[in-house]
Amino acid sequence: MGYSMGGFIVLNAFGIEGAVPGVWVDGAVFSVRQILLNELRKQVSSLGDLSLNFAWRKANQNIELHFQNPAEVLPKGPDLARKVYLVQNTDDTTVPLDQYEQLKGLFEAHPKKYTLGGSWVAGGNCKGDTHRIFALKYPAEYRERTCNFFTSVFGASKDRCTSAMLFPVA
Repeated sequence: MGYSMGGFIVLNAFGIEGAVPGVWVDGAVFSVRQILLNELRKQVSSLGDLSLNFAWRKANQNIELHFQNPAEVLPKGPDLARKVYLVQNTDDTTVPLDQYEQLKGLFEAHPKKYTLGGSWVAGGNCKGDTHRIFALKYPAEYRERTCNFFTSVFGASKDRCTSAMLFPVA
């Protein structure tokens, strides 16, 4: 389970480690380079395109940000139809919808390797924030969806996933 850049890392681990039966990612980054370009465009408009290569080299000066990335790692995963759940806020300005669409397309292109066990795509904001907000804005629904997904991944009973069975949110 991972959020944002943590989702990027979890997806890489999921692609590499075939024994993991399922993964849930929320607002996951598909391409760090594309996120950098989006942020550059916000700051300097069309000059962002011109400065991307310089900014990418600078960002990778001490670490290779795409040493492993979902586009390369996930297609090499085992043919086990492992379950994936994708969460994306359509209003997210940090990790935009195209990142979700690329991830979804990648999973759909490899049906022997991955099964889309569910997705939750909707718009919204929480006090002006649009990134990784569903767990905060809809805690009961988030817990129920997470519970339902992971019980299906592990073949457990979903009886405990109703909101009446889950501990109350404080």
